[in-house]
Amino acid sequence: MGTGHQKVAEQAGRLTAITTNQETGWFLGLDDEAVYRIDKEILEEKARQKLSPPLAATHISVDEVSYRKYHRYLTNVIDTDRKLPIWNQKGRKSEVLNQYFEGIGKDGFRTVFEHDLQRLMILTS
Repeated sequence: MGTGHQKVAEQAGRLTAITTNQETGWFLGLDDEAVYRIDKEILEEKARQKLSPPLAATHISVDEVSYRKYHRYLTNVIDTDRKLPIWNQKGRKSEVLNQYFEGIGKDGFRTVFEHDLQRLMILTS
């Protein structure tokens, strides 16, 4: 993408954060579909930056939610201390959740496991 296109994309990204895609298109002289594609690309990049690599949290909650019809699911991992989603992936089987644990690596898994083990030892003593 050239610098002219990059500047228009940056302007569109700023405008879509505060107004509708249709109004952004009118202001920049773009059609709705072009604004939608730019906005989608920007949001996907922001999501990749925030969610990759996955964060290892001490306390997590796992939730499987259905979206659309025909049993399509999304698995979400939430950091319950910060009350923020830290990872999500399409699907709902244990293999999907294993992708999260593979993403945080052994050190991240060890952090979660050791904290739970310490809490269990305190509760049982």
